[in-house]
Amino acid sequence: PRSIAAICQVGCILPFFDRCIGFPPSDKAIFENGKAIRGGVPVVWPQFGPGQLPQHGFARVKAWQLGDKSIGDDVTVQLHLSEDESTLKIWPHKFHLTVTVRLSGQTLHQELAVKNTDDHPFDFTALFHTYFTVDDIKKTKV
Repeated sequence: PRSIAAICQVGCILPFFDRCIGFPPSDKAIFENGKAIRGGVPVVWPQFGPGQLPQHGFARVKAWQLGDKSIGDDVTVQLHLSEDESTLKIWPHKFHLTVTVRLSGQTLHQELAVKNTDDHPFDFTALFHTYFTVDDIKKTKV
């Protein structure tokens, strides 16, 4: 069987994957430019949690550019994000991010690649911040 997924270019969020119970945006999700969408699988970068940057960094609220895509036995899509004037104001580093999403049968693969395009090193944290829908949190086990 084949799978179906959706990708939101703002935040590079995967809000829907049909083989999983649970990436839909929350009822509290706000769909506005520059606002983080609560739900799906947003990219947290370059900072997890609170700190000197906005909560969980800026990658989850930026518009990502659609890159390569291929459709065959597997479906693969890439999205890209690089620094711009607004990111350089709050985080003075040049970078290029690539998220690759691949559907293979009933399996979802996600990968984040970070390239430092600056002339000096920088530190960062990164993760896919997955929101799962559960019927009863008291009966949920990890």
